[in-house]
Amino acid sequence: MAKKKIDANSVQTKPSTRHAREGGHPDSSKKKLDSRLRGNDARSRTTPSRATSEDFACVKLLILDVDGVLTDGGVYYGADGEEMKRFHIPDGMGIVMLEKAGIPVAVMTTENSPRVASRVKQLGLRYYYPGVSRKGAHLTFILKATGVKAENVAYCADDINDVSALRQIGLPIAVANAMPEVVAVARYQTKASGGHGAVREVCNLILKAKGEDMVNLWER
Repeated sequence: MAKKKIDANSVQTKPSTRHAREGGHPDSSKKKLDSRLRGNDARSRTTPSRATSEDFACVKLLILDVDGVLTDGGVYYGADGEEMKRFHIPDGMGIVMLEKAGIPVAVMTTENSPRVASRVKQLGLRYYYPGVSRKGAHLTFILKATGVKAENVAYCADDINDVSALRQIGLPIAVANAMPEVVAVARYQTKASGGHGAVREVCNLILKAKGEDMVNLWER
């Protein structure tokens, strides 16, 4: 059996017996995905992942926060003082592919920003909820609008104003740069930070768990 390559950032200094067994079955994509979800990355040390590939396969709706998730949380200003936001292009492609696969993406934010509204429109998203101060209470409205049950929702967040909503859904997700309170309730923490590929990571995990071929999906 070929030796398994160890990530330099891994929490473990050598692969566990279970992981070694999984490394010996290259044709088992489910085992590989589950192994990845268990997460040995140093940024996941605060809480071991409790999510499985089945959890991601059950997702029928993805809810995203904006600042710190879709963006890096920074505020930028143009030469004329105009406020700007930085979005990650690969995140957008992941969102579009989820929509192509029939999995709606909703954006919920406390802000009411024309820059965010423009990005949501560009991505062709149907469910956009700006100016929401009590996200936990507003979740019921989103579930009714989408017709999706709470247990089939994944929610990607970074800060404490998302916690009340995260506690109500099936797959709460914290980005790598999330506050400890968010990480504490999360079942998965991304390797990537918000605004730097966290959303794409989540989209890929959902699509792979559902058995989607990325290239074929994009060409539809």
